[in-house]
Amino acid sequence: LGIEVRLEHHEVAECQHEVVFHHKSLLEMADLLIFAKYFAKLFFFQRGIDVTFMPKPFQDLAGSGMHCHLSLWRGNENLFEGDGELSNEGKSFLAGVLRRVKEFTIFSNNTVNSFKRLVPGFEAPVYVTWGYGNRTTLVRIPSYTSKLNRIEVRSPDPLSNPYFTFTAILLAGMEGMKAKAKLPPPTQENVYEMVEEERVARGIEPLPASLKEAIEMAEKSEIVDKILGPKGKKLYLEEKKREWERYLNYLKLHQLPVNTKAVTKWEKERYFHA
Repeated sequence: LGIEVRLEHHEVAECQHEVVFHHKSLLEMADLLIFAKYFAKLFFFQRGIDVTFMPKPFQDLAGSGMHCHLSLWRGNENLFEGDGELSNEGKSFLAGVLRRVKEFTIFSNNTVNSFKRLVPGFEAPVYVTWGYGNRTTLVRIPSYTSKLNRIEVRSPDPLSNPYFTFTAILLAGMEGMKAKAKLPPPTQENVYEMVEEERVARGIEPLPASLKEAIEMAEKSEIVDKILGPKGKKLYLEEKKREWERYLNYLKLHQLPVNTKAVTKWEKERYFHA
C-alpha cells in the first residue's frame, strides 16, 4: 500500500494511538496522510470500529495533533545540522516559522474544534515559543538523539489540510532564511506555568484562541495570499466565517458562552467522522 510506518504506540488518552511515518518529501507526505487517513477509517469501519481524526473529541482527555518533523536538505547536506546545535540557517528558518505561525493557523488548525485542543495541560502548544525537548512549546527541537538537525512543529492537527499547512511552514521558513531572521532565546520552562507578566516581559505571544481569531489573522496575511491567491483566499475565509457563524448559532440556541472549552454536540456531529 506504500504506507511505511516507522513507529506506532499507544498515546496518553484512552484508545489513542500515535503513528509515525518514514520521512518523505513534503508533497509525498501530504499525499500519504490523505491516503492513510482514508485507509484507516475504511479498514476499521469494516470491522465495526470508528476511527476519528477530530482534534479534541473529549474535553478531559488529550487531543490529537499532527506534529510535523522537518529538515531542509541541499543534496546530501542537512542544512539544519550545525556544530552541536541547530545551524544558523536552521535558526533563521525556525524564526520565520515563529514569525508567521499565527497567520497560517487558519491552515494548521482550521476547525472550531481545533482550538479546544490548544489549551494548557495536554502537551499542546498555546504560545509562540520554541525549545530543546520542551513539549510545552510550539516548536520543539527533539533532543533524544545526538544530532539537533530537525524541528518539530506541534500545532497542526489531523483535520488540517496538509498541502496548505506544509506549504505555509516552508514559505515562512524560507522567508526567515532569506532575511537571516534572528531567533529569540529558547524557552526551557513549562510555558503553561508561567504567569502572564513573565510571558509579556519575554515577548511570548499566544496563538489564536479560536477560529474567529485565526480568520482575523489570515485576513491580513501575506503568506495566505501567496498560497491561495486573492480569490482563493476570499472564498476560503468566507467558508470559515460561515462555519464560525453556524457554531455561534448553536451556542446561542443552547445558551453556552462563546469561549466555552466544552466539546459540543455540534462539533462531534460535524468533525468526528471528518
